[in-house]
Amino acid sequence: MNSRARRTARPLLFLFVGAAPLLLAHCGSGGARPAVPTAGAGAASADGDSSPSCPAIKSEPAPPVLACSFTASGAQPSVDDFNDGNLFLPSREQRVGSWYTFTDQTPGCFKLAVETSDSSPALHLTGGGFSNWGAGFGTSLAWSTAQNAMCTYDASAYSGVRFRARGNATLRLNFATRQSAFQSAGGDCPDSEGCFDQPGRSIALSADFKEFEIPFCSLAQAGFGSPSGPLDRSQLTGLTFLIQTTSKFDLWIDDLEFIPWREGQSRDCRVVCPADELALGITPRPGETSLDPQAQAKGVHLSTFEQPTKDCGPIKRRYLSYIPSSLAPASDAPVVIVLHGIGADAEGMRDFVTRTRFETLADRDRFIVVYGNAAPGAGTVPERPNGGGFRKDPSAQTQVDDFAYLRSIIDDLLARAAISGKNPVFLTGLSDGGGMTHMAALHDPSRYQGIAPIMPYVATTVEGLPADGAFTFRRVLLGYSLSDPGLPAGYETQLAPLGLAWAKALGLSSAEQDSPKQISLPDTVKEGEDYQGTLPNALRTRDSRAEQIDYGTDPSKAQVRVLRFDHGGHLWPVANPPDGERELARFGFRNQDFDMSDAVWEFFRSSL
Repeated sequence: MNSRARRTARPLLFLFVGAAPLLLAHCGSGGARPAVPTAGAGAASADGDSSPSCPAIKSEPAPPVLACSFTASGAQPSVDDFNDGNLFLPSREQRVGSWYTFTDQTPGCFKLAVETSDSSPALHLTGGGFSNWGAGFGTSLAWSTAQNAMCTYDASAYSGVRFRARGNATLRLNFATRQSAFQSAGGDCPDSEGCFDQPGRSIALSADFKEFEIPFCSLAQAGFGSPSGPLDRSQLTGLTFLIQTTSKFDLWIDDLEFIPWREGQSRDCRVVCPADELALGITPRPGETSLDPQAQAKGVHLSTFEQPTKDCGPIKRRYLSYIPSSLAPASDAPVVIVLHGIGADAEGMRDFVTRTRFETLADRDRFIVVYGNAAPGAGTVPERPNGGGFRKDPSAQTQVDDFAYLRSIIDDLLARAAISGKNPVFLTGLSDGGGMTHMAALHDPSRYQGIAPIMPYVATTVEGLPADGAFTFRRVLLGYSLSDPGLPAGYETQLAPLGLAWAKALGLSSAEQDSPKQISLPDTVKEGEDYQGTLPNALRTRDSRAEQIDYGTDPSKAQVRVLRFDHGGHLWPVANPPDGERELARFGFRNQDFDMSDAVWEFFRSSL
């Protein structure tokens, strides 16, 4: 059935799309078939107003991937219609698997069962109470019962999958392959959370059953792992659904099947365009804005322009700008470009993350502020249909060139006679936007006057910087947290060397590199001092402290500054932030000892 019902929810800014952990526990029983990848979860209903709470479930190691392989003939496309009433896949085309659940390992409950919906058996999932990224469910396709491990499954006989679903959350369907399996488990992917960035597609569910058809060629990675290329249909190990909410959920899945090739249909994957990466059910509206009338009256302006893609025609890009009324047209005023995290948008970066502080500083010092906006794609969420994630890997075969987008913002401001073209340009961003800031400086080493990547997620690894004097800018400010709840575990070890690396790249002397000035900043706020909750990320980010490390102290020369938080949350530091339970659950308490906007601004301004 088609549905016109739409779910609404308070926006949550997804700054980093974390990875799902490995198989956890089997939910359900039935039959005498030997065990397949299983996982257990506390059974609880999603009924009632309060979120269920259960003990956290410990993750188990991933089962190994063997050299064996099974092949689909193309004659029996049905994967599971659930009419047999159990959680095992029907024995068709050598498929062997069982439905299992997995979670973020925080306290929460998850019930999975085959139950009757609309007079037909279907897979029913209820739960909630998880406080990190949430939960998911999936099945293997080619389980070796003899060796208790996974084989690969060749689904080349099919062009994609279709299924019916309804519910109150967004799902992301991912396909696991040998290429995404850990090397330690027999796969090809160097062990890291980036291996979970598998080709997939998101689906925005509604209250009524709706059929979703997903071609293999429309699948794309979310963007937090290294690019892996198109899905290899011959090397599947299983499929998973991520339930993209930390609220209570109630979902139904039915009639999952492969899609046979149509006669004459090309079996070569066509180009994956930005629209193909969007969650089914999401329609961007780049010409619309959630800015309140007061912001627009103040002079915050939404601008759009068309940007060409490699093969998909033009797409409409957007950005917000604030130009103080005291500035004359076509001025030489410095421009500060601010970039949001994955899943967020320019409006969210302005009002929720930075709390409009940049505009107050712009009025004082006669600067121009721009809030950039990623093109919608795999990182777009229903709450922010104009948001997304930046395409920051220059080696990827992406259709969208975000390095060119940043240059086009300046060109568009020039075309609007807002700037003279002689303006110094600074670039800063948070999380995914911080990673884009870092990569934009490498890509265009002479374009910016200064950069400030804050809690940046660059990729699964951070490559070393060239020390050949190619960079002409004079300011680098790096902000990051130890044990950041919004980034992969241990990622601070990738970020820690960047301060010294930038000092070398900007040509600071050996003495300045070897003896940076280090001070502890005042700890003026005891973040979370009165917090009485139990959210793990909130508890471990209370009362954070910051230290400042300076490479070079002569303002007339290049300087590198590192602001390091001992256990701060993954959000832009501000005083009195508006964060609620959802933000605390995902990102923890942000540092409130100072305003990061002031720190970035003053460091940039000192170079002029």
